[in-house]
Amino acid sequence: SLKFNFLTNSTIRRISSVDSKFFHMIIFGSENVKAHDLRISAPSDSPNTDGIHIGDSTGIAVSRSVIGTGDDCISIGPGSNLITISNIICGPGHGI
Repeated sequence: SLKFNFLTNSTIRRISSVDSKFFHMIIFGSENVKAHDLRISAPSDSPNTDGIHIGDSTGIAVSRSVIGTGDDCISIGPGSNLITISNIICGPGHGI
């Protein structure tokens, strides 16, 4: 898993994550973060393998990415607002 905690005015780009055990990527306690051109994959039968989890964050934009997992492609936790998701290819997975 990749954890991005307490970022401000940052960009996450061109990262690939394959077969992570649980969340592939976590963005937590962050503000004004752009994440794009990501590739995340796990088998469709792998449990609890969220692609990206966003928690307690504001102004997060995720775009132009391919996410296929056994659970949620993108999950948004409590305390998060102003989240923008666009141009995502999601599947397999439970959606956003």
